Amino acid sequence: LTLTCNQAYGGKYDYEVTYAIKEEGGSYGAWQVSNIFSGLTPDKVYYTKTRIVDAEGNTVESQELKFKAVYNESGRLVVQQVN
Repeated sequence: LTLTCNQAYGGKYDYEVTYAIKEEGGSYGAWQVSNIFSGLTPDKVYYTKTRIVDAEGNTVESQELKFKAVYNESGRLVVQQVN
């Protein structure tokens, strides 16, 4: 899974985007700079979010996105958003 951060940052400082993921019922793992997550289990529900931290230490987190990995008709593992 490769995530794209769509958070808007209106600050005047340099900033870093980090990413986190958790399984449903679990806790978020450590924030990571990489936007790639591997080892997802099909039909398991996950949550992910992004965080922006600027050079002054100001932090903004996105809302959670709930999804699960499922196999499509051609047998490829894809992400399906869950409400």
